This record gives sequence, structure tokens and C-alpha cells, in this order.
Amino acid sequence: VEEGTWMSLDLSPDGQTIVFDLLGDIYTLPVAGGKAKRIAGEMSFEAQPRFSPDGQWIVFTSDRSGGENLWIIKPDGSERKAITKGRGPAMQSFVSPAWTPDGQYVIAGKAARGIGTYHPYLFHKDGGSGVSIGPAPPPPPAPNSEGPPRPAAPNKMGTIASKDGRYFY
Repeated sequence: VEEGTWMSLDLSPDGQTIVFDLLGDIYTLPVAGGKAKRIAGEMSFEAQPRFSPDGQWIVFTSDRSGGENLWIIKPDGSERKAITKGRGPAMQSFVSPAWTPDGQYVIAGKAARGIGTYHPYLFHKDGGSGVSIGPAPPPPPAPNSEGPPRPAAPNKMGTIASKDGRYFY
């Protein structure tokens, strides 16, 4: 492959390695060039990789477990594990994962039931249900609800933490 579109990429904190997604797989590549190494892929669709502040982990989105979730993996492709576990009726969608400066938490936009209104949540790197950052958007109206249509809540994606971890933008 000589080019790709709609790719996400990140640079390791030491400036030596690029991580990127291409066609649903995640690769690492030395900044100096060379051959890219696939670290996640197969039949699942992985995207939006981001290095942790210490460079020891990469967070990404994946549908590997039957629903789209947040996962982490070591840069060499080892120790892959899910942070979130939504599936079936609890189907969720995640976008734009980012690390907090201490490397203990991941911020990501989360929408219920596939494509919906994204709202920022904070998840511990070891897993859990996460906590909402600010008030959560109202639930979508029922399919056959009476009354005027309610305007959609604004999407909140791409949230990042300030360098000191005190604020979210």
C-alpha cells in the first residue's frame, strides 16, 4: 500500500514510533521508515489508536467483541484487553479515545445504541462502566412518541484533558 484515506495516527511520546489505522487494522511504524507491523486486526475492525503518555499502551476502538468497545494493547501487539464491554441491548459506540496525562484513564465519546449523540465519558484503563463528563444528553425520543420532535443534543467528540489533568476540552 502506498497511501490511505480516513486514517488516524499518533506519535509515541519518545518520538520514535507512529501508530496508525488502515482498513480496520492497527499498525506501528518506526519514524525513520521501514516496514509497518500489524499489531491488531484480523476479522475485527480496529481504529483511532492513541499512545498512552508513557508509551506503554495504545488505546483504540474495536468491534472484536461483537459490539464496538474501547481496547488497549501494548505497542508490540501483546496484552490486548477490553476496557468497555457493551454488547447486545447495551450496544454502544465509541469515538476519539484520548488518555489523561497520568495514563490511568481514557476519555472517549460514547453513544448508546450505535449511531447516536456522542457524549464524553471517562474510563479507567483497567475497565469499568465509566463516568459521564458533565450532564449526559437526554435519551432519544421513543419511536412513536407524541408531541413535537425534540431537537437532537449536540455531539461532543474529541474531548482531551489539559496537560495538568484539571480540565477537559
